[in-house]
Amino acid sequence: MKFPSHARTLAAIATAAILGSCSSGSKDSGTTPTTPNPTPAIAVGATATLDLTQGATASINVTLTRSGGFTGDVAVTVEGLPAGVTASALTITAANTSGTITLTAAGTATVAASTLTVRGSGTGVTSSTAAVALNVRAAAATGAVSVTFSPTSLTIIQGATVNVTATITRTGGFTGPVTLTVSGAPAGLTVAITQNASSNQTATVTTNSATLAFTASSGLAIGAYNIGIAASGTGVTTNSVTFATTVNPPVGGTANST
Repeated sequence: MKFPSHARTLAAIATAAILGSCSSGSKDSGTTPTTPNPTPAIAVGATATLDLTQGATASINVTLTRSGGFTGDVAVTVEGLPAGVTASALTITAANTSGTITLTAAGTATVAASTLTVRGSGTGVTSSTAAVALNVRAAAATGAVSVTFSPTSLTIIQGATVNVTATITRTGGFTGPVTLTVSGAPAGLTVAITQNASSNQTATVTTNSATLAFTASSGLAIGAYNIGIAASGTGVTTNSVTFATTVNPPVGGTANST
């Protein structure tokens, strides 16, 4: 059976409409993947190793990388500072990506190697850290102290006491107290520094001279002895001197001082 031409045309239009509808429905059923929002973050870097001398300063250079849309300020602190060392404050503002922290060592700062932690912290981000190997060095001694004696050597008889004058010389800007320490005296030979010091003890002297009273017991063995006398002070190298002492028997069997 043949359909009229207009009927065939209507059928074709209807078929095209149905196919178009199916095709359109297939496209609409698909899903579009979504991209997750990036996580705001920071990363700090710092000078890896640093030498710092007592009484001086040194700088830690800090760098900052922002990511994930973070644009805020970052406060930077230093953890693990040794005794006597302080650090300046640092905030890296939104317009910057680096900064400097100044470390200051007191003259009495602990001389040692340590590891510092440089920490960056910002609002809404996890803090970031960097390690710095710090080496605190002793300051070079510029001052000096020396000591001389009059007489320059000593002869003493058993049972006697002889006074020796120690002259102390300070140089290189050193003006502090000087500690005199006696060592190596045999049993039976006592050395009292200044008139009221105990035997064989250390005494601190603020003047330019001191008296050392050598006393030999009657039973001290006759012979030659080398007595160590050291002069020391804060920030200066210790000056050690060997003082020659000879012990003789008393003249005619009676103890007398020379």
